[in-house]
Amino acid sequence: MSSLSDNRIATEFLRRRAGSAHEYVSGKATTPATAERRVITREEALALARATLNLQSRGLIPWHGITLKHRVFRIVRVTNNTHVTSAIVDRFHLTFHTNVGSAIDFGVDTTVRDLPTLRTLIRQVEAHAAPSLRLEDAPEELDAAWRVSAGPQTYLPVSLWHPATYEALVTSNQEITASLVRAMQPSGYTCAATIMIVGQAALCFHPLGKIAWGEDTDSEVTASVHTADGKASGWSGQASRNWAVLHPERVIADAIDMAARGRNPVRVEPGRYTAILGSAAVGALFGEGMCSQFNFEDAGPLRHWPPLNGKLTKFNERVADSRLTIWSDPTDPNFGSYPFFDDGTPSGKVTWVDKGVLKALSYDPGTAMQMGVTPVRQPPSFQMSGGTTSIADMIANCERGIYVHRISPFPTIMDWRSAMALGNTRDGCFFIKNGKITSSVINFRFEESPFLMINKILALGVPERVAFGTVRLYRMDGLPLLPIVVPPMMVQDFNFSALCDAV
Repeated sequence: MSSLSDNRIATEFLRRRAGSAHEYVSGKATTPATAERRVITREEALALARATLNLQSRGLIPWHGITLKHRVFRIVRVTNNTHVTSAIVDRFHLTFHTNVGSAIDFGVDTTVRDLPTLRTLIRQVEAHAAPSLRLEDAPEELDAAWRVSAGPQTYLPVSLWHPATYEALVTSNQEITASLVRAMQPSGYTCAATIMIVGQAALCFHPLGKIAWGEDTDSEVTASVHTADGKASGWSGQASRNWAVLHPERVIADAIDMAARGRNPVRVEPGRYTAILGSAAVGALFGEGMCSQFNFEDAGPLRHWPPLNGKLTKFNERVADSRLTIWSDPTDPNFGSYPFFDDGTPSGKVTWVDKGVLKALSYDPGTAMQMGVTPVRQPPSFQMSGGTTSIADMIANCERGIYVHRISPFPTIMDWRSAMALGNTRDGCFFIKNGKITSSVINFRFEESPFLMINKILALGVPERVAFGTVRLYRMDGLPLLPIVVPPMMVQDFNFSALCDAV
């Protein structure tokens, strides 16, 4: 394709993006019949990558590769049962790469309508980076290993784009918000709901032949409810790449029901109890931290401290209950991810724990070379196997214990060697005696390691994807979080360390 054609396609995309941003601000409605694709297409991304690489300055180390990320997402909030706010955000990032390891990442705002304006932005970015990017510092010959990594790659086929989700993103959502308000009003409680819908795409491009392309949609609905006296709360959430399978009204109803059950909580002495953890609680306890634990450098509980008979890690040793298998699979249409990492390195299906036995750890290329192993990257998300026991059956088989509906997302890691986490229960905590819930209880603080917990399993439920809501709203570029799929669990000797008299 000629550079003139690349320039034309790139300019058309930049102009369309700027016009779409104005439409977002003005609140102009769009119908499905007239909805124009707002997220960059593969053709546009390739054209923009080639055109942008031609805008680099002379005298600096040439940009041998480029990564483009375009993300359009809508956040809708319904609070106090009636108030509705809605916003659409359009974010576009470029990352330039060199063969000496340098990289520059910068955002492109919607005022950039053509290539001359983009060139001006690039000159400003280069001016700050120039001292570390002098041409005389570049090697005369490209490193052979770098040539291979920047050459053509093979990627697994994935299908993560759902038209129903994209339609909900770009079209009017008045009926959705109206239905949420209708579901909230009869309860008399204070309710808040958040809807997040995203469409995004990414391209990692090298002129030597590497072309990594991915596009996906995602959506999430969460609701938090407080009783009129403020002494009890409930929460519910759903997440899926396909908006059509979500049920916002059911999310509201479940949160209201949990808050109603939590009224008049009583005090129960802290200590070690049999705990039944809903999938939301399990997901929050593992969360993103589970992914980092499979990194060789960070694998605290999966390493020997000190090394045992010269062995650093617990590879091929049992680290969890034999009923548990943990894996990541980019090709899963519901729970997958892009088949490549940010630098375009291909990713594939990896089984990290197989029937309780550690089977894989992630290594960066340098560490992998030193260890004499194949480099494997840290999982962007994961799935965990489960069982068939319902939460009701777990409760019926519990003589004395605590049911935890949810915990505060992302507890604090107190000890990285054991992954000991400190957090607190919330939005539904109940005392169980002789197979029945007898009362709601005041929330607890807990100190527990998820890696110890998965060795104390009594029963497992059906796995489901966990919704996290806007708990990390300052990281909007990463919301909703990539799919984390876990089952409800019944575990013994869960350490509830103290009371937490807060809702």
